[in-house]
Amino acid sequence: MTQPHPNLPHSLGFSHTDTRSLDQMQGSGLLQTAAAVLERMRAQLSGGLIAAIALPAVILRLLFPEGVYAIDVLISFGAALASLIAGFTIFRKLSAYGTSCHGLISIASFTASFASVAAALWLLNLLPSPVFLSISWALTVVWFWFVSAATAYRRPGIYIVPPGTDLRKLAAVPNATWINVKEVSEAAGFGNIPVVSDTGAITADTDWPSFLCEAAINGRTVLTPDQLMETSAGRLRISGGYAQDIARSPGQDAIYPRAKRYVDVLTSLVALVLLCPVMLLLAVIIRMESPGPAIFRQKRMGYRGREFTVYKFRSMRAARETGDALSRDMTQTDDDRITPIGRIIRKVRIDELPQIINILKGEMSWIGPRPETVNLSRHYERNIPHYRYRHMVRPGITGWAQVRQGHVVSVEDVSTKLEYDFFYVKHLSLWLDILIAVLTVRVVLTGHGAK
Repeated sequence: MTQPHPNLPHSLGFSHTDTRSLDQMQGSGLLQTAAAVLERMRAQLSGGLIAAIALPAVILRLLFPEGVYAIDVLISFGAALASLIAGFTIFRKLSAYGTSCHGLISIASFTASFASVAAALWLLNLLPSPVFLSISWALTVVWFWFVSAATAYRRPGIYIVPPGTDLRKLAAVPNATWINVKEVSEAAGFGNIPVVSDTGAITADTDWPSFLCEAAINGRTVLTPDQLMETSAGRLRISGGYAQDIARSPGQDAIYPRAKRYVDVLTSLVALVLLCPVMLLLAVIIRMESPGPAIFRQKRMGYRGREFTVYKFRSMRAARETGDALSRDMTQTDDDRITPIGRIIRKVRIDELPQIINILKGEMSWIGPRPETVNLSRHYERNIPHYRYRHMVRPGITGWAQVRQGHVVSVEDVSTKLEYDFFYVKHLSLWLDILIAVLTVRVVLTGHGAK
């Protein structure tokens, strides 16, 4: 029987296992077996075909026993199939980032695909059965909601841990089981279970370097603790040269960051026109509630480390500045400076709407790391390694750290937030931005992370 890793304190809550049989370690019951099957793309699509086409066809037959026109059935089947394939593609892309919002991702993915296909067919004057398509959409959403929840039950899974690996780096990884082994022969006996190893901590005069090399060549997953944390927790560890990998991130040279700027300008123009009446009304309410301007202006650190003036609806009382600058700039939980109206608009994030102007000026984007005040930014740069790397992209109204973590109130929270920001900078893509937009809906509806 192997012993728990000597560097792993029980307070971290990791699961310590011995070398029992693989079946015992993977758990018992039908749920584990079903989850393993549902991880396969073939099983997901097979269930999707039943949910999107077979079951709606049966229900439609029961609802309309006299039958429907064959051409309507053919169009409906084709629409459901196209929606399933498109939605499945979106679903897989958004689910790859390991969030827990299974229902929201499923609803967003298949609502987008079914609506897009229905709109395209309407333009072509090919009208599928609305009843069939509605049933197909509902059953497909439910099926993939179940799929994502069931497969999440198994993530991140079971991992072999060779000597020298410090699992304290993986405190943010949920639901993992660590099998501590001492000898290569023990690791080889666990089949194809992934290995998590600090390769730099393994001495060259052992059999481990050769074993890890051969394991990777033969298709076995070999990860460092930093890599596992990145893929399972959505955070990029702040450590040495690893954080500096974002400086060479392919996304910075790709077409998407440039295309994103054009999308930002177009959507902000549309939003400004549509939301102008609401913003004017909100400005009047703020002025009536408490003395001071409706719009709050503050210097922030932005894209490429350039200072700019951010605009927000004032949510705090306009008072004489007291205390040190850092304390004034950091909003605390239940901050007594927040007004009653301010508490509401902060909870649903509409205090950020004036930043549409910042987007039009090129100082911000809809999605990106939140810009900090100049004082806070300079303070963090002095105390947190590699902090300035977050300025490689335009700051945003919403971002990966905001939907995963919420507001921060301490330097420790800022370090975690920075790990989320680094993950976003490194993995900047259309799919990650779409996921953040979807999760922002949850933030607005629930007030998640508001202070």
